[in-house]
Amino acid sequence: MRTLGLLVSAGLLAGCSGSYSDLEAAFAQDASNAPVVAKEFVVTSRKQERLERFAALASVRPSSGRIDLSPSLSWRRSVSIPATEVAYCSMTCFGTADPHVDLLIPRTGSLIRIRNKQELLDWCWTHRIPILSSADKRRWLYSGASLPPSSNYATQFDDRSAFDKQAQQSCLGY
Repeated sequence: MRTLGLLVSAGLLAGCSGSYSDLEAAFAQDASNAPVVAKEFVVTSRKQERLERFAALASVRPSSGRIDLSPSLSWRRSVSIPATEVAYCSMTCFGTADPHVDLLIPRTGSLIRIRNKQELLDWCWTHRIPILSSADKRRWLYSGASLPPSSNYATQFDDRSAFDKQAQQSCLGY
């Protein structure tokens, strides 16, 4: 019972930060019926000092033209982010068995990190969203630098192997 109380408290504290609020203000909508590919996501913002982690009951649903996030908290609305608002995808890996795809949303200054490599990489490929290098991602998120033009990464779409190679490089921190 104590563990359940700690989990609920952690969820409540996570909901107090403003990182998700930026997304909610820009993209709030009713929950989607698309299939769930992940039950956890983390939102980091260039505007906020904290990150927010949504786990266990949360859902991530990539679909045609958008990605839907639901924190499954009664005081938080689901968001539906059009693919056109995702400037770049990237990867962060915590070891070879723990890859995460990052979605960069310049409009809100948000980075959404989702554990589930293949479905999300496929979604990025399908929507022609390039994989950003880790160095450019860090400069944008932590130093306030502008994102490079997507034309810098256009060769990724010559074939899927080039795209996957850039994803692997990003995963390795390059």
